[in-house]
Amino acid sequence: MESDSSDKPERILRRLLDDYECILTRPLRENETEADRQRVLIQARAELVR
Repeated sequence: MESDSSDKPERILRRLLDDYECILTRPLRENETEADRQRVLIQARAELVR
């Protein structure tokens, strides 16, 4: 059971990093500017350092 609790922070971090990479590499959405994407990336970075 201990491995489950120690794996959880790593899984959360991996998910957040994957989300960040997905945002960074995806094409811009319709009516989305690079500035919009940068705002989303800033929010994702804030989640990483929480």
